[in-house]
Amino acid sequence: RIISPELLLGKLQEIATQIRRYRIISQGGYVPEVSLDKPEIQPMLEGSQATYNNEDENKFIQLYQDKLIESLDVAISQVIDEYITKLQRKATTNKNETSLLTALQLFHCQGQAMSQIAPQIGFKKQYEVTRFLKLNEFRADIRQKLLINLSARVVEIAGYFTSYQRLEDLDQKIELILDEQILSVIQEAESEAKSPVRNKAFCSLFARRLCRYLEEKNALNKIALEIPTR
Repeated sequence: RIISPELLLGKLQEIATQIRRYRIISQGGYVPEVSLDKPEIQPMLEGSQATYNNEDENKFIQLYQDKLIESLDVAISQVIDEYITKLQRKATTNKNETSLLTALQLFHCQGQAMSQIAPQIGFKKQYEVTRFLKLNEFRADIRQKLLINLSARVVEIAGYFTSYQRLEDLDQKIELILDEQILSVIQEAESEAKSPVRNKAFCSLFARRLCRYLEEKNALNKIALEIPTR
């Protein structure tokens, strides 16, 4: 599963529930306050209303899962592009785009130790690679970008289920819930980096999406090198 059941059903479903209640009211219905044991209410609960509610929740959750992946991919790309730009400004021999992408790939996608990575990117010591990558800062930057990107996308998909005014009321709550979800993604990556299984690709969502990005970036760079210059 992409998202933990606790966060997904315990947090995001709170939003889905509020949206569902709003839609019932806005379409001329009401949220029943009477006992659910009454026979005349059972067909409604077990029939079309239950199906409609479940479809709304399932649709919202599926859209959220898609937007989480999409937003994480965008955040990774944005942060790496910013890091590459900074390196290009410095223009040092052993600190360039290739060394950055290689180091990230060797660490996350192959599980190599910093001491193994060092000679492959022009460094001598393990601590030099650690200082170069600044993984804590790297993850923090991605977390910030991810929150911005995901918040905008969740508000967008929530707009399919509720009104603009309702979205304004939910806006702050959505951001708090998303920040908790994003924090869990980053903490999973941090924990994995601190206790890695050597010479094996990391398994966290963060690492899997990062490795996918690096693979695509490497493929594009190879194509660019093969194109003859005029």
